[in-house]
Amino acid sequence: MSSNPVLATIAFLALGIIAAWLGKKWFGLDNSGLYASLFFAPILVYLVVSGQLKEFKGFGVEATFREIASQKIDLSSRIQGSIAGQKHGMAQALFGGGSDVAVLSTATVIKSGDANRPKLAFEVAEQIAASIAQGTFELLVIVDDNNHVLGYFPRHWFLDLTSMPDVHSSRGNDPSFDQTDTARIERNLRKTYLWDILVDPNGRATTWGKTRVLSTDATYLDAYRALTQESVMAIPVVDGSAKYAGIIRLRDVESKMLGALLPSSEKPISESNKPAQPTPQ
Repeated sequence: MSSNPVLATIAFLALGIIAAWLGKKWFGLDNSGLYASLFFAPILVYLVVSGQLKEFKGFGVEATFREIASQKIDLSSRIQGSIAGQKHGMAQALFGGGSDVAVLSTATVIKSGDANRPKLAFEVAEQIAASIAQGTFELLVIVDDNNHVLGYFPRHWFLDLTSMPDVHSSRGNDPSFDQTDTARIERNLRKTYLWDILVDPNGRATTWGKTRVLSTDATYLDAYRALTQESVMAIPVVDGSAKYAGIIRLRDVESKMLGALLPSSEKPISESNKPAQPTPQ
């Protein structure tokens, strides 16, 4: 792309003239609207790609991507978070629709100690597995004593938990299942990535986990770039003191940015405008 916008515009204008001339000469175009489109299309493409066109109105679409991309991210209140290994966090995951993120403090792991690690691992595993089963889980975030993010692990790290009957939240009344067999439960948990993380949460977070975070001042464009570059579906957000503040999900960013393609008059189907259901005969 030329650094001189005047020369670049002239070049693309010439390209438009050539395209229009070829269209008329080779295809015998007589439609003035199509003829004009061939003339102006290269210029429009240049203006959009170069970022000089902030907003284009036409054909029922308002291209306001630059404006939306520059907005600060909004940590949606509907994103649920819970504290891994604590009773209210487990209850939220099991009965409250699942948690998008589980936050585990290194202080909790240290306080638990080696002797109680199986109990902590089981509680965290059951919480994560329940949220995965409900389709809500995104991240396990490891924080230090001051709530600073040390690292985080996306959903795929914990898919092995979903195949373990020990951590299923809904087992029914299976008389052959013995939840009091702590030796078996510990033996199975030791085979999981979660157990390895709990052995050394600080070290594992910084070496195995992802450490890139966003600030609350980040824009939607910043968030989209970080999410795609890290190949994750969600990323932690920290405040001005570098403390954990929440997460931003890729689907929220895409929804925000692609919302510009929908005419403002379009609304989700509501009870008032749903198609009428056939009456049983």
